[in-house]
Amino acid sequence: MLFLLLLILMGLVFFLGIYYRKSYKVDRLYHQGKELEKQGKIDFEDLNALKQALAIYRQCSKLVNNSKYLKAASQCQQKIDNRYRFRQLLVLADRYSQDGFFTKALIELIEAQQLWQTQALTAEILKCKSGIKQQKQYEHVLTQAHQKAIEGEFQGAIDLLKPAIDRFSRRDGEQLLIKLNQVIQSKNLYQLGLIAEAQGESKNAIAFYQQALELIPEFIDCQLRLAIIALQNNPQQAINWLEKIEDERAAYIRGFAYTKLANWQQANQEWRSIALPQIEAQRYLLKELVARDRLMAIYEIEQLVDRKELEVARTISYKFIDRYGVDLIISHNLENYIEPTLESQMWHSKDWQKITAQLEQIWLKQQDIKSLHNWAIATYYQAQIHPDKLIDLIVAWTTAIANLKLDPTLIDVPWMGNNNLDLRETYLNLRQILNNAINLIRDRDIEEYLNLRDIYLTDITALFLGKQNQLDSTVNQPLFILPSCYRSYKKHFAQLKLSNNIWGALYTDWGIAVAACYEGDIARAIQIKPHKNPSSALDRFGECFVLYHEGCHYLHNQYWRKAIEPLQKIKAAINSDFQWCHEIDRLCKIQREYIRDFNEHLEFSEFCYLLINSQAAKSYYIEYQAMKIGLEIDNRDISFQQGLNKLKKLQNADSTNTVASNIIKTLEVNLELEKINHLWQQSEYEIAVSIAKKSHHEKVKFAVAEICLEVVLHILQNENLTYETIQSIQKIVQWAYELCPHEPSLQPVYNHLQQIGIYP
Repeated sequence: MLFLLLLILMGLVFFLGIYYRKSYKVDRLYHQGKELEKQGKIDFEDLNALKQALAIYRQCSKLVNNSKYLKAASQCQQKIDNRYRFRQLLVLADRYSQDGFFTKALIELIEAQQLWQTQALTAEILKCKSGIKQQKQYEHVLTQAHQKAIEGEFQGAIDLLKPAIDRFSRRDGEQLLIKLNQVIQSKNLYQLGLIAEAQGESKNAIAFYQQALELIPEFIDCQLRLAIIALQNNPQQAINWLEKIEDERAAYIRGFAYTKLANWQQANQEWRSIALPQIEAQRYLLKELVARDRLMAIYEIEQLVDRKELEVARTISYKFIDRYGVDLIISHNLENYIEPTLESQMWHSKDWQKITAQLEQIWLKQQDIKSLHNWAIATYYQAQIHPDKLIDLIVAWTTAIANLKLDPTLIDVPWMGNNNLDLRETYLNLRQILNNAINLIRDRDIEEYLNLRDIYLTDITALFLGKQNQLDSTVNQPLFILPSCYRSYKKHFAQLKLSNNIWGALYTDWGIAVAACYEGDIARAIQIKPHKNPSSALDRFGECFVLYHEGCHYLHNQYWRKAIEPLQKIKAAINSDFQWCHEIDRLCKIQREYIRDFNEHLEFSEFCYLLINSQAAKSYYIEYQAMKIGLEIDNRDISFQQGLNKLKKLQNADSTNTVASNIIKTLEVNLELEKINHLWQQSEYEIAVSIAKKSHHEKVKFAVAEICLEVVLHILQNENLTYETIQSIQKIVQWAYELCPHEPSLQPVYNHLQQIGIYP
């Protein structure tokens, strides 16, 4: 026992020696830091000494856990921060002083003085206070100059401001002075323009007015004079000069300009806005001009019809309606004679490209079922002769099919008698015609075939979903416009009322890829999807829909690494859609079965866990992370305690994971046994047994009990047993029994010991 005590004392002395040397080294470093900190007080601008001191304090706190070092580091950091703030305040103050804002500069200097006082700073404050007096005098004059400018006394404002700027130069005053000089110069140019105009020198007048406007763009009087000059020869230019000017004078001049352009309605609108009694005479004359012009237009149309110049007659008739509104005679003549005659002539020409182009324009203008029907028929005949125009047939034909129930040519068909036309059968027949036309080019040009097929399927999908969800009336009353038609003529349609769903996404740039996904052709969707960022919420939905199907496609085909990019890009959308989450979770479970490599499992489990927050993904991730930590411990890359800490963090995410729980239990057992073994080797038997008794793990208790009994059995082999030895054996057996009183594997040992008179 004496020898054991001596060993313990030697170990304690050795430990204290190491601790003393370490503390001595840290104290030396600490005092070195203090010396550097004192040096830093001498020169407030020098930060090097303080930075070195801070580094030393931080090193001390790492070597020895003492609040003194942490406090010293914190105080040193505060001193460094104060000096940076001091520099910043001086820079701000200097900038304000340079710009002539001494009141602001003084605030910064006073704050800097609270951090550090120097003679130079005190002198700067006195200088700044002196500048404040001049600043206030200048600002008083500046305010007076502004007021004079508002009152129109521009020269008086200049005379007042210029001496003040000479005494105290500041940017706002200089800018005001420049502006005032420009105003006076522009007014002088305006006067020169008036003189030139009075002398009949219009070109010179225009030049003077334009120079004045370059100086003062908002000089309305110049714009009015330029408009008056332009009124005679270029009334549209006169209107342009007065654009966005809300002024009765401008409205009066614009009225005259519109009169010269024979735009009677706009002229009347301009003059109606003028609240002057004398304008009524102008409006009365305007009415007479309108009536005369209207009669002349009617007479011209009649003459054109008589001469069979129907194209010109139609153009002038539409202009007449635009200018004067609907006239029953003109409209009746247009609808019942001019248009039918021209249409008949057009169809008889059989120039299908020309016919299609003309009917396309009529359709875009009228956007009714009749013009749509005619346009679709023309595109069919055009495609028979010109297969390269098949895209026109798809665009017109599918939209015409979508509106079959509105087509008057399919209602009350004379040759069918009392029988109604089967619209469903007609719809299928028309679709088949289009299908056949597209299929004809498959062998000739497979790429073109696929492109046309994509467009066609997008329209058919939109038609199916629109009818299914009764959305056809929301696109464009009264016709149902399909995606290909909408994308081709977007600028001709009103804003669509599109839902943020699959149907709405078909009308976006992602529509063709969305349709391919909906039809199950994901490989084609991946090939044709747009490679640009979405510009609207509906575009974003379309992108999400396609990327979701792309990711699922890769997972289904065991290419999970290819699924990472598309699925991570739409992570938020996936987690907000239960069905998407469920499907990806299902595919991930299947993918797991095809992975054999442990490291690949680690990668894939992390991908699944970060993508979806399902229980399966979480368990999968934690299971493999736990196994990874177990391997790191086995390879001695990390200690038992480090591994246990990592595992407990994992367990916070999923406390029910059995793999992590089992490894945690094993590590806790190993750590406790390691600690007990250390105490046992140090002859701290009672402490070791006490720790074992408190353990929550039966394995620990059993292991210590087993060791105790092994020690007893080993001692009993010695024939020379003293009384003290027997007493020690009795105590060790009691420890074992207290640890594992009912362990079946130990009962034979307990029984044997009782037979020789040793009871626990």
